Amino acid sequence: MIFGTLVNVLDGENKEVRKLSLFEYFQTKEAAEKAGFEVGFDETKPYKAWVAVGEFAPDEDDNVTFNGVALAKDRKTPLVDAKGKPFGKKFKVPFAEVYKLNIPQKRTVGSDLLDKPAPFGEYQLPLSELQEGEFWDWVGFGLPCVRKVTKKDIGTPPVSPQTSVDLTEVLSKLDEISAKLDLIGASVFKG
Repeated sequence: MIFGTLVNVLDGENKEVRKLSLFEYFQTKEAAEKAGFEVGFDETKPYKAWVAVGEFAPDEDDNVTFNGVALAKDRKTPLVDAKGKPFGKKFKVPFAEVYKLNIPQKRTVGSDLLDKPAPFGEYQLPLSELQEGEFWDWVGFGLPCVRKVTKKDIGTPPVSPQTSVDLTEVLSKLDEISAKLDLIGASVFKG
């Protein structure tokens, strides 16, 4: 899975604001065992390099729903919205698999270094809900990330004693401007 490192919400300077992932992601079976987890591998099931911690109740279909990145059918490629940005989407994991790891022996999960591809893909790392002022974006190498707009990012809006400015209105206008700039950039680099 390419999102094993997608664990933090970033500010405009790529500095961590808060943790995004709900659980730890293990690149290898050995790393999970070193952390004290029992690791099995069943090649008839999707790879799973995270284990749930805490209580999660199954739905009527015996699945647990988590937040994640919207992915194409290959379970690796992020889908993009009309602005060319990744977006979040809920996904389900069978309750029987939520508290288990499924990592192959001596292989790196989440890379192209596997001897053979996972026939059933891999369950992505569950993410927390986005908070106010957070949005999906890209960080180097085509990896999706979540950024948070901070006061430092937008500066202090000009306010004179005769006017009052609502910060949410300013952020809304900035979002509109950003969307227009994204469209202009996309049209310039298209052809």
